[in-house]
Amino acid sequence: MAGLPGRRSLSTLAETARASLWPLPVAFVLLAVVAGVLLPLLDEAVDGDLPLFVETVVFGGGSSAARDVLKTVASAFMTVSSLTFSLTVVTLQLASSQYSPRLLRTFASDRAVQVTLGVFLGSFAYCLVVLRTVRDSDDSTAEFVPRLSVTLAVLLALVGVVTLVVFLAHLSRKIRIEPILVDVHAEASGVLSRSRPAEVVPASLQGREDGLAVTSERTGFVTSVDEGALVELAREHDAVVDVRATPGAVAVPGTLLARLLPRDLAAGPGGRSPGAGSHDAEVEGAVRRAVSVGEERAADQDPTFGLRQLADVAMRAVSSSLNDPTTAVHAVTHLRAAVPEALAHGVGDALVRDDDGDVRVVLRRDGVPEVLDVVVGQPAIYGSGDPMVVSALLHLLADVAVAVRPDADHLTAVLATRDRVLAVSAPLRDDPRWASLLAAASARVDAAARGA
Repeated sequence: MAGLPGRRSLSTLAETARASLWPLPVAFVLLAVVAGVLLPLLDEAVDGDLPLFVETVVFGGGSSAARDVLKTVASAFMTVSSLTFSLTVVTLQLASSQYSPRLLRTFASDRAVQVTLGVFLGSFAYCLVVLRTVRDSDDSTAEFVPRLSVTLAVLLALVGVVTLVVFLAHLSRKIRIEPILVDVHAEASGVLSRSRPAEVVPASLQGREDGLAVTSERTGFVTSVDEGALVELAREHDAVVDVRATPGAVAVPGTLLARLLPRDLAAGPGGRSPGAGSHDAEVEGAVRRAVSVGEERAADQDPTFGLRQLADVAMRAVSSSLNDPTTAVHAVTHLRAAVPEALAHGVGDALVRDDDGDVRVVLRRDGVPEVLDVVVGQPAIYGSGDPMVVSALLHLLADVAVAVRPDADHLTAVLATRDRVLAVSAPLRDDPRWASLLAAASARVDAAARGA
């Protein structure tokens, strides 16, 4: 099933909003403004008619006291909002410098941070809106104190105190590397579970360079592919859309995004798709809208982005500025669980079929060699001087060998990566203890490849 057109676009929009710090706090502020307008109207409607038990708990002061309470609460919320924002910025700086700049999305999408800012800013806005309704008595108007509204402001102040304590506890946990790795791994697993499994591309679509080529007009990362829209486009022109740049790929002006390939091969290698000719511009525009290019790599449809983040943490940990191999080993441990998941979903080319079962979209994705270069090859270069890091990478390759054992080409890529890891870490084998450790880890890769 191809899915509904535009479903991916809506999913990408939701992911963008989730990963941004501002949407939820803004929604809280808008709701607070609405409450600040409507609740005083309710106050005015029920003024003097409240039940006795309500009268005993609501605010009982005059207009001057009401103003003081609202001003105090508003001022307090603005202060703690500034504190929350400052702590969040410091946390983002720490994550960027010590772990990886690509982890900033994880912190910005943290619901606890968003809700905390929303509670504080929304409560501040609520107090300001209610404050305008408090009236003193004079010759023309009677005194009006929105007692229910002021009582709610006091309750919001108490909620704010609890929220601040919870936020500080959450933040102290959030900046520790273990929870960070768990969150990144969980997000990667969620994306991988939604990704299409790899399939062999039909021979009729292999090596095709005919049809209508659509190139990028922007610089950035491919952030999403609207599979439903591409399926409809392919059906309309009785073609196959061969997407060459899938989520995570880098695009510059002129980068090939996709080809609209005719299903009728009678036209030959130089043939054009049924949509070619006067409709080229329209088709190119439709493909560019479906294959979105943005400024920042996004995780929603990018199955290997989580692997990239975990590998970045491992590499940053063994850099000379940090020198923290324990963190690198922890990151590789999470990769040992995440990479086999990626091999089942998200690695290798994928096919999207229409309701009739015909292949309409081909998604060209990184294969096993490319993924191993990211999760093993690069960390091995930077961690080649630490035996525990190298040993952890070899154990990762053993797990990968088990996962790809039925495919001889994939096993060849695993063993070739193992040889490169051993080559860059050759100086470690001058020490008999480390030589024995690495030899055992390398033998485990061989045993896994043989199925022993």
